[in-house]
Amino acid sequence: MGAWLLDPPDGPPARGSAAGIAPSGPGVTCYEDAPDGGILIHAGVEVSAPLGEDDGLRIVDLPPVEQAATVMHRGSMDAVLPPVQTLGRWIDANGYRSIGYPREVNLECPDDHDEWVTELQEPVTVRG
Repeated sequence: MGAWLLDPPDGPPARGSAAGIAPSGPGVTCYEDAPDGGILIHAGVEVSAPLGEDDGLRIVDLPPVEQAATVMHRGSMDAVLPPVQTLGRWIDANGYRSIGYPREVNLECPDDHDEWVTELQEPVTVRG
């Protein structure tokens, strides 16, 4: 997917702006297993900058999801459960199974959260 500035754990994403790194694409939220058995939540934004880490800012290559079932959610993330359930039913009904944590790509994020547009991406494989 390209270069992504991930939120530093100790500060707001505005630190990227202060360092002269401007967004070049949508925001993304992704998840991974934490060493302690919990789940790490990463918030980031696509940037045009070299990969690396400097002063606590991490610019990483966010690998593409090989195959995903997706659905568009329009509205606040407080109301995301129905589209997630619809996506889960579609995955099951069409012979797939989930194989990892979903991603949320924030396509439109105006001040009014009810106007947000988010693509939910669920990694899948053919059920076998």
